[in-house]
Amino acid sequence: MRKICGLLVMGVMFLAGCGGSQVSVSQPPGAEIKPIHRLAILPDSGVLGDTIGRVLKDRGFNIVAAVETDAMVGGVKINQLGVTAKEYFGVLHQKGIDAALSTTTRMSNDGRPDTASARVTDTVSGNSLIDVTWQNGWGGYSGSDADRAMRKSTSEAAHEMATELITKLRLYQKPSP
Repeated sequence: MRKICGLLVMGVMFLAGCGGSQVSVSQPPGAEIKPIHRLAILPDSGVLGDTIGRVLKDRGFNIVAAVETDAMVGGVKINQLGVTAKEYFGVLHQKGIDAALSTTTRMSNDGRPDTASARVTDTVSGNSLIDVTWQNGWGGYSGSDADRAMRKSTSEAAHEMATELITKLRLYQKPSP
């Protein structure tokens, strides 16, 4: 009995020392809510952006993949050759893109993300419409079995972030059939 109680106490202490991943979503005050018919994934969004785009597409949203977006802007990036964000988004808007999704990821030594963020930007105004931040879980000391068990992959982060994005994007549009 004493052994069982000891194991139970250790289990509770283990759970108290762990934290799951966290996602937060925000919409800047005064963000204009208008239909988003086509959402482009920006180049350099990496695996995170590609996976979020795939999840959104599977849920009925009209998504333009990063490769197609890159072709639309001729491979030019913002701040390259003096290109401003306004000019860049203006080209996307002329090509029928209502908003663009950009992502960033800070990776850990274990090959999994520590943090990730996604931003949906209006191609007309260049203003942020939706911001999503994600933080990986943790458990015990870095690299421990508990830590490895709690941490998620980039793909899992993308799915969690996409789920939150879908909720906000539905305010802007109904998914395409």
